[in-house]
Amino acid sequence: MVVQNQRNSVAIKLLYIFFLLPFIINYIIGDKSSSHIISGAFSVRNYSEILCFMILSLYIISKRKYLFDNLIDHDLFKPFFYVSILYLASTIWSEYRLITLFRSLEFVIISLVAFIAFNNKVNTENFDYDRMIIIRNYVVHLSIIGILYGFFHKASYSDNFLALHLPKGNLIANILGGGLIVFIYSYFVEKHKSFYLIIIPIFFYISFSLSAFVNIFSSLIYIYLSFKFKKLKNFFIFFILSITASHFFFLQLDFINQLLSTISSRSISDLQNLTGRTHIWALTFMEMKNYIIGAGFATDLFILKDQYLDNVISTLSSAHSIYVETYITAKWVGIFILIYSFYFWFKKSQIHFNVKQSYLIQGLVLYFALCGFTNSGFGGSVVSHPYTYFWMVIAGNLRIVNKKNE
Repeated sequence: MVVQNQRNSVAIKLLYIFFLLPFIINYIIGDKSSSHIISGAFSVRNYSEILCFMILSLYIISKRKYLFDNLIDHDLFKPFFYVSILYLASTIWSEYRLITLFRSLEFVIISLVAFIAFNNKVNTENFDYDRMIIIRNYVVHLSIIGILYGFFHKASYSDNFLALHLPKGNLIANILGGGLIVFIYSYFVEKHKSFYLIIIPIFFYISFSLSAFVNIFSSLIYIYLSFKFKKLKNFFIFFILSITASHFFFLQLDFINQLLSTISSRSISDLQNLTGRTHIWALTFMEMKNYIIGAGFATDLFILKDQYLDNVISTLSSAHSIYVETYITAKWVGIFILIYSFYFWFKKSQIHFNVKQSYLIQGLVLYFALCGFTNSGFGGSVVSHPYTYFWMVIAGNLRIVNKKNE
């Protein structure tokens, strides 16, 4: 792993502090309240998040010249600016303006700190290799943050000390899955051996997520087709996205549920309701009929508050889909910007990376697009899901590189 320079080292430490410190403080104090949505009062974790947010904000202010010189003049950051503007603008039509404003600014601040953390200056004589080191560094830190995040999150709200273990969940599995794709590519394409290629699968197995497994498999198939059957790769990506969208939001396909049940040993009924997601989505879309533009960023928990108080749902939960959460933010305008972001970096990878590495980047974009169907994240209300700043890192590594032919 490459040694980060001092500027980047500080930024990386700040990301660890932001994601982990609120849970550590919450665990030490022993506060079990995780939200003010029902109680109307801020919890220890909420106050800790505000403190960390202020620390990161001061750091961003101190780095304003660096950010201005490296971000403002590059069209590769258009999706980030569009999303940020949309989130901030949604404060206007949000019924919970303070929450929407805070979470929107949080998204911006995290992304900017991540940009500084994972964007070393590359050596122009060997920039392809250097950029892969940066990406590998990113997924290693991201995986560590994800594991610790899930660890402390689980521990913070449990009365049992034995709860301090690696919990199963899509959040950790998705992060590890992105890293696994990168290291598999590095091993087979660039012949780069890494200890993490052994460690990541172990943690992924422990935190097993069926959706993450399927998404990894789909991404690797796309990368393989890109190398061996280029004419099929575009058909495959259209096919897999169409089938996935149709299965989750329009018409579930029995053969897919049967296949997934065989792979995971889960019941058909459990797969059909997507562990409760379909019920949450139905209620969410029903509530969204009351909004013309949208409900605003980070309001998905709030719009179902009445359903919770009426015992229609047993717990308040995010929509667990970046597409649904983006729809909540600004309806079809939000969906358009989200899809545009995926498409933008997918196409730009062909211009700014060499041919082989562009296949990896496209595979990662496909992976996170698929993860988004059943998980929060980019566009989600809980911006502390670490893989939200994937976009800033990838874009940052694109900004100075010209296309190279083999």
